[in-house]
Order: sequence, then structure tokens, then C-alpha cells
Amino acid sequence: MHKTHNALEYSMIEAFIAVVDHGSTNAAAAEVGITQPALSRRIKGLEAAVGHPLFLRNATGLALNALGAEFLPVARSLQLQFGTASRFIRGRAGSGMRFTVACPSIVGSAFLAPFIASGEQGVSDVIEAPTRAVHDHLVRNRADIAIVPMAPADGYASRALFAVPLLVHCAPGSRHHGRATIDVAELADEEAFTSNRETVVFERLASIVSGMPRPPRLREASSGPMAQAMAAGSGGIALGVEPPGFGLTAALLTAEGHDIEITEWASWHAGHHGEAEIHALLDRFVAWATAESSMHRLLRPLPRAQ
Repeated sequence: MHKTHNALEYSMIEAFIAVVDHGSTNAAAAEVGITQPALSRRIKGLEAAVGHPLFLRNATGLALNALGAEFLPVARSLQLQFGTASRFIRGRAGSGMRFTVACPSIVGSAFLAPFIASGEQGVSDVIEAPTRAVHDHLVRNRADIAIVPMAPADGYASRALFAVPLLVHCAPGSRHHGRATIDVAELADEEAFTSNRETVVFERLASIVSGMPRPPRLREASSGPMAQAMAAGSGGIALGVEPPGFGLTAALLTAEGHDIEITEWASWHAGHHGEAEIHALLDRFVAWATAESSMHRLLRPLPRAQ
């Protein structure tokens, strides 16, 4: 008589990978969006389907055993294939292909939301995440495209979209108010509000001022708009890439006469079934951003590599 095995379901694979990635069933359940008991049932169902335990269970939680470690790359491969199939079905629904895009919130609000509102039909959903977490949505197959101001990870297809200038946002009470360009050397010893050190903007500014004998004093805020609010309230300046608000004026930040810029990149899985359509969508996005967005006069489109 043949032994009967429990059916393998994708929800079991999803739960297994979530536990491995998060280290606990509570965190994994929150990630998947189910209760902890429901997640534990999925793990037990997977182990029943495999026919052996996949985890060592101890007082600190779950840890992969030898078989679980051997199964992990198989599970990730299944996750990748399932994500590809899901995106294919989603993208083919209706007329034309549509894609899910992951990006930082500033890219979503300043660019993608108004781009979609302009009538663009190629974006099915937008996932906003902290800058350094955006690429994780590609890895986990939640998004087709990541748009982020960071060089893409190895192994992914990518293209540079446009360069965004760093700006000095000046309050009416600032000595720089109304100027068109300001060299970073002119900000010696001056307090300047900017977004927090987890952002690409702060990282770029810190690298630029690190070699200055009298650098500006960078004051961290939770975000670019909050940095502008603090500058407006104190009559000072903020450094960032967002359009100016709160009555501030914006000047280009330069270093020895050259604009300081941050490059916006798009990346996706190499060999994506819709790669030609992704390029077409990105072509439309760059054309719109550099002609119609609120920052269109400041953006510099970058040539597409052939």
C-alpha cells in the first residue's frame, strides 16, 4: 500500500520562508497577514507534506534543521516562480501589461501618483517603503519594478532614469533666500536641516561635507518635508530633493561649480517576461517626469543604455 502524502500548497511555502526570514512565528505571521496559530498550522502542514520536520524547536523559537536548510533554496525557487506567474496573470488582465512598482514614499507622492493620475495605465499598484527596503519587494516578488535613488543590486536588470538635483531650501529670514545657486562651501558652520541618516540624501551630503575644514552642521529630521518645516520655523535652511514648501525658496546646491545630483534608478528581475513593456513604461515615465512633473525643470533625463 502506498503512503498518502498531504497536498503541498503555496501558502505553506510562504509561511516557511517568512519564518526563516523573520526568525519567529509571531513576526512571520504579521508579515504574511495571518494569526500565529494559523501560520503554525501551515508550517505543520508543510512538514506533513514533506514527511519530516524542517525546524528545530527550542525555547527561543524555530531554527532550520539540516533538511530545512536543504529545502530552503527549493522553497525560494517556488516563491520566485509563483510570483512570476502571479505577476504575469495580473499584468495580462485587461488590455496591455500592468506592473507593480515599489519605491520610497517621496517618489510615490512626487512622481508616481501624479503620473498615474495623468492617465497612465501601465501601473497596477504602488508599494511605498523606506528607501533601503524597496529592493526587498523585488526579492520577495511583490513588485515587478523597483524605483529608488540607489545603484541596483547585482543580478538585476536596470537602467538610470533621471538625475535629481540636491536643493537648498531657504526660509525668508535666511541670508540665502531667493538665490538660484549656492556652493556647499558657502554653508560653512551653518546649521542645515536634512532627512535622517538612513536616507540616500543624508548619505550623499555626509560624503560631500566630510572633507570640508568647516562643514555645515547637518541636523536630522524624520523626512525631507519635515526638514523644510524646521527650516521654515527657524528662519534657516534645509537640504533635500523635494520641491520647496512652507514659503521657502529653492537654490541648486553645487560643489566647485558643479550641480550635486542623485540618480534615480529602476530595476527588475533579469529575464522578466514583460521586459520590453517595462522599458516602454519607463520611457513614458521619464518623458512625463521631465516634462510635466512638479520638478520637471530640475530633472535631467539620462540616456537609456543600449
